[in-house]
Amino acid sequence: MGQKNQLSKRIQVGGYAEMTVMTTRFNEMMAEIEELTEHLVEGKRLLYESELVKRRAELAYLQSQINPHFLYKQSSFFRTQ
Repeated sequence: MGQKNQLSKRIQVGGYAEMTVMTTRFNEMMAEIEELTEHLVEGKRLLYESELVKRRAELAYLQSQINPHFLYKQSSFFRTQ
């Protein structure tokens, strides 16, 4: 998470009004980039979690299809003996 620390840094420059305005705008820009990055990370996390839920549901569905097949095969095997 070293990158997060880089985004949270702000600068302070005294002196001429132009420099103060520039540093203020720079700090605002960095705050916006940090916020957008957090939203992006959160969005990716939610997408990953939904994909995981989807794949688990698909796996459960496939397992429910396979299990009756094996039960049927085993029961027919015992009936023939």
